[in-house]
Amino acid sequence: MNDINENRLSTIFEEVEYYPGITTPTNFDLIISGSALKASVQDSNYTSKRVINPRYNGVKSTSQVLNQWTPGDTGTYGKTPTVESLKTAVAYCDWIGGWPPERENASAIHIQYLIKSDGTIIIPDVSEFSLSENKGTFESGERIIISSKDTSLGQPTQYRNIIRGGSRIEPILYTQFGQAPNVSWNTSMSFSNFIPAPLSASGDYTALFSQNGDVFHLASNNFSTVPTDVSIYGASYLSGTNYVVPAGAVQDGVSLTFEGKVKIQLNTGLLSNPTYTIVLRLLKNGSPIYETPAQSLSFGPNSTPNPIITFPLLYTAPASSLVAGDVYGIQAQVNENNVLFVGSFVIKGGSSLKVIQYPLYFNNFVNPGVNSIWQYYDSSSYPYVITSSVPELVQLYGDPEAKMNDIAGSGFNPITLPWSIKYGDEFRFEGREDLVYQVGKIFAPEDSSSGRLTQTGSIEVHFNYNLPISASSSAFNLDHFLIRRYVDDPAQVIMEGFRPISSSGPYIVRPEYIVPELDKSVDQFILDLTQKGLL
Repeated sequence: MNDINENRLSTIFEEVEYYPGITTPTNFDLIISGSALKASVQDSNYTSKRVINPRYNGVKSTSQVLNQWTPGDTGTYGKTPTVESLKTAVAYCDWIGGWPPERENASAIHIQYLIKSDGTIIIPDVSEFSLSENKGTFESGERIIISSKDTSLGQPTQYRNIIRGGSRIEPILYTQFGQAPNVSWNTSMSFSNFIPAPLSASGDYTALFSQNGDVFHLASNNFSTVPTDVSIYGASYLSGTNYVVPAGAVQDGVSLTFEGKVKIQLNTGLLSNPTYTIVLRLLKNGSPIYETPAQSLSFGPNSTPNPIITFPLLYTAPASSLVAGDVYGIQAQVNENNVLFVGSFVIKGGSSLKVIQYPLYFNNFVNPGVNSIWQYYDSSSYPYVITSSVPELVQLYGDPEAKMNDIAGSGFNPITLPWSIKYGDEFRFEGREDLVYQVGKIFAPEDSSSGRLTQTGSIEVHFNYNLPISASSSAFNLDHFLIRRYVDDPAQVIMEGFRPISSSGPYIVRPEYIVPELDKSVDQFILDLTQKGLL
């Protein structure tokens, strides 16, 4: 064994000799005649499958899923999966609590520590990258195992499906009261300031003005008026392209925030590297009172041609500075360099000036109850589109100071986010998780972007798939809704279902597939954290 005097010679293959040359064999004639010396190589090196498959024929091993062998897998080593993707962290959690009514049949897992396989401890909101570690450990659609010291014996392994890692649920707007199966629907809705105001305003001084058409051939390096001359609401305060401060705003002592959004199209196709500098400013009675920092943009030959970019302006005029009759408007300046001719930019239609007041003027509005808050745009041609023109929703939409008032006794968590809708938000109708629709596109009242179906002035929502328009209004009422948002949270995981029966914290929550170093008992994890001074 492993001890030979001479190599076994092949019965088929012959040696090729090249000395002294390197291109033509010196024993060429012997090879052709078949009388050359036999090579010191085993014939089985070219016949045995264990040798020729990986070298010549090729082999493959396939698994249908990660981490586990399933019938139909081929070329595997027994029932070992072809590829394993093992997680390297588990979570030490102090509580697991239900999410209803924000989400039915779901729970929040609260993480105190993420424990890595190398012994590193990650503390949510404290340790660097704690959010990405959470999301990487607990991925949507995968499963987790929940362990605690007092889980009842004899229960099967406590698997749960992950809805979202590193997230919590925030209610934005809702009419629901209670949770399934005893759901009822509120008949009114109201809003308030995030920061409570000492006095309430007696009038509504908000406004939203929009620009109708494009403005061409503007003078470079000069300020040009942004012609927001179309009123979406607040028409009584519009004069030309400006907002005029009403006497009531001064009497009520409100402050006014001016939010400008100017859409500018830059003509980058005239030369290979044009550059632009953009500045917006707010005018009061014809004189500038605020100017945005200059924003410089350069475009190379591979840049997107003629981009349309929205530039923001935000300025708050305190109550002490307001005088009845003051006139406010916005202007834009575009400085051009290395362009073929000046005036090669366009102020696009859809630019807007929004005026927000503090404190807000609040009116409770009544929900009549059948598709009155939300309506279909065209249920037959666009069954995935709904709109709302309710004045209170339209005028407060996107106001960073305005939020819906909590409905007392509804069961929902307090609302902590301003009234708005974002891509990825979910609408749930009738309190049913099988009637959940994700927002694919959202158009604010002033947004005239491509894809909008309705006129500006309403809120337009496009869902990811069609609503059940054939259902009766009693079975599917658009006004029976919740708008919810998933917000990043390094300390939470959302899972399907609830904690194991008869269990209590602390819990060790581990991904279904983990590295061997983390295959330890709850007591061992607790001991390790205690020795580190964390418990």
